[in-house]
Formats: sequence, structure tokens, C-alpha cells
Amino acid sequence: MGKKKLRAAKASVRKIARRNGIAAENARAQMQMAITDGLCGADPSAKALWDDVVREREMPTPEELIAYLSEKIGRKDTI
Repeated sequence: MGKKKLRAAKASVRKIARRNGIAAENARAQMQMAITDGLCGADPSAKALWDDVVREREMPTPEELIAYLSEKIGRKDTI
């Protein structure tokens, strides 16, 4: 995944945090918890979708997920 896309995704996390009136790290932590919940689910079709997410480690970061999803839906920018 390109550094430019990850920088844009990081900016998206900050924008989401501002929109919700919380700190960026708090927003990021909440996103990471949601990602963990999604990855730990038992639904095989959901697991197959998670397997497609480009990531450096076993679990994607919020920025990796945002960048992947923005690319998947064909947007040049993120949220």
C-alpha cells in the first residue's frame, strides 16, 4: 500500500475524530477495536472479506483499512 494513501487515511482518522469531538488516538483506538471484533467473528464469508484487506501484519490498522476500502470503492481521496 502506498505511503500517500496511508497519509490520506491518517488524515481521514483525524477528520473523523474532529467530526465526533474526540481525540484522534481515541477514534483510532475505537476503530481498532471494531477491526478486532470483525476479524474475530465466526462468519466464513466475513473472514474471506477480511483476508482481502492489504496489511503489513496479521491485523490491519485503521489507516490500512481506510486506504483499502477507499481504493476498493474507487475513490481517489479518503473520507
